[in-house]
Amino acid sequence: MQVIRIQHRQVSDLSHIFWLAFLLFCSTVVLAQTKTITTVTLKTGMKIKGEVVTIKQGEYIEIKTPLITVMQIKWDDIQSIEFDMVEPVAQSVAKPVSRDFAYNDSGYYFSMAGGFPFGLDSYDYPSLGISANISVGKRINQHVNLGVTLGYDLYWNPTSGIIPLGLEFKGRVNKMGFSPFYYLQTGYGFMGYSEYETSRRQGEASGGLFFAPGLGIMNKKKEQTTWFVQFGYKMQNSKANYWYSVWDGGMNREVFVTEKISFRRFDLKFGYVFN
Repeated sequence: MQVIRIQHRQVSDLSHIFWLAFLLFCSTVVLAQTKTITTVTLKTGMKIKGEVVTIKQGEYIEIKTPLITVMQIKWDDIQSIEFDMVEPVAQSVAKPVSRDFAYNDSGYYFSMAGGFPFGLDSYDYPSLGISANISVGKRINQHVNLGVTLGYDLYWNPTSGIIPLGLEFKGRVNKMGFSPFYYLQTGYGFMGYSEYETSRRQGEASGGLFFAPGLGIMNKKKEQTTWFVQFGYKMQNSKANYWYSVWDGGMNREVFVTEKISFRRFDLKFGYVFN
């Protein structure tokens, strides 16, 4: 704390100008950078403490008291003035408020998601695929959505690209912000690509029904978008017909095989919902 003490006494005109300039300079600097507390001691011995408002050299000084009143004190009544230069008071910076938005109770929605189905392939080896889908639907209320979903799932061993088309049901727990949810997708997966249809096997493949239940979490921090993460289990059926060479009685014979293929994968996806 720095103290500037001025005794009230007769001084020359030049000194008056000097002290006025000095006080104005101190006041300007202090008020701009620090909180200035002034203690005025009257000739009666009474002390008045507050913040400097106005200093008019030789006439009066105005200070704001703790009672939030401005007092004007005549210069001739002053014995001394002390300026206490206090460290700057840190100004509180308003932090942005994290706002949760309510889920719409009507209207349509569009969502897109991508992820990685993983599980065991036909040889019982770990397998990681690629999956993506979009959904369009109607909000029944703040808890329930119904829609149609379309996607593409790539599986390995046997290598297959399947296009699932079906219905989607999604139910939320909370009406706004962060919320757990549950979902169910079911429909038919059309075969887009299959290794059974290549020149090596010279067969044909078809898709089948799929069933995909799961759980997830979503968070609506923006009015128009919601992000989500979901984890479920997907069962996709398919079928392949092809010729296969077998050894029979000392010779190779070509037999026609019909094989039912069932993909069972855990399904982890990340996505966004757009209002």
